[in-house]
Amino acid sequence: MTTDIKPTWGDENGVVSSYMCKIDYDHELGNAPSTRLFPSEEALIKAHPCALDCGIVKVAVWALDEIGGPSHEGHLGWMEHIEFYHELGGAITGNTVYCSEQAVRKDRPYAKKYGVVPVEVSLVEVVREPANDDDGFCDIGGEG
Repeated sequence: MTTDIKPTWGDENGVVSSYMCKIDYDHELGNAPSTRLFPSEEALIKAHPCALDCGIVKVAVWALDEIGGPSHEGHLGWMEHIEFYHELGGAITGNTVYCSEQAVRKDRPYAKKYGVVPVEVSLVEVVREPANDDDGFCDIGGEG
């Protein structure tokens, strides 16, 4: 984990707790262009009511010192520097984790100026199991 700069909303080790749709964690994170993280279960459900059907997971997010460094069985992703260090864990509307550095740079104008942070997103706990496991996708489509 990066120790020189810590996220505003992180713990003493620089780890930020977040919530996301379980279907997104299981199927989309690292595969889809981007997925969303939220600071609370309530914020997730407000933004994506389908999470009540898709399930909810609590995840731990931290910056990696280098790509290919030690993993804790999580998913590798990328975030815009300002979003990771100053907004993740506090933005009620959620934050975005991208599947590639190029995707962040394409979608986030400030990434060019402030940089991109490789992050790991690891499962902490399953808060709510999916109501149905038909196909592994949200019924409403788009981000879950």
